Amino acid sequence: SGSYSPTIKTIISLQKPSVYGIVSNLIKIPSDYRVAAEVSGGSRFWNIIVSDTNTAAECISFLKRERIGRATFLPLNKIKQRELTDQQKQLLKQPGVIGLLSNLIKSDPKYIPAIKHIFGDTIVVENLGVARKLGIGKVRMVTLDGDLAETSGAMVGGYYKKREEAASDIELEEYEQVR
Repeated sequence: SGSYSPTIKTIISLQKPSVYGIVSNLIKIPSDYRVAAEVSGGSRFWNIIVSDTNTAAECISFLKRERIGRATFLPLNKIKQRELTDQQKQLLKQPGVIGLLSNLIKSDPKYIPAIKHIFGDTIVVENLGVARKLGIGKVRMVTLDGDLAETSGAMVGGYYKKREEAASDIELEEYEQVR
């Protein structure tokens, strides 16, 4: 989906050791769960993981001073991890439930707080039928083909065009060149 925003490129190009990178480059998603993760994560894939609130504040000041744009930073020392309630955890045992999305995503252990912040309250289910059986609104659920049921009761779905593998490879190369 296009290349990185100039804002993200600029922050990455500062090469601060306490700026780890954007979420999408710091996680590995098994291909079976890629669509579910993309839909569930949405724009948060472009959030920038940083070590702490100091780094986030410095980056924000820099963006303001240079009038470059805005970005979302996830400081690992403060970010709140989303978790299932005990009642919601019971749903993981039901037929058609694949698992907690944050557990299906691989990354360096130090990024787990950011991953749990984005995906920690989302269950992957086989299809919308399973989601409806479990009860729309009980827990945030995403299907393998990208339909999403929010705890608010909102349901998002339809045809989902996968991000091109090639496009993400090009983005990755561009990102590496900027670094």
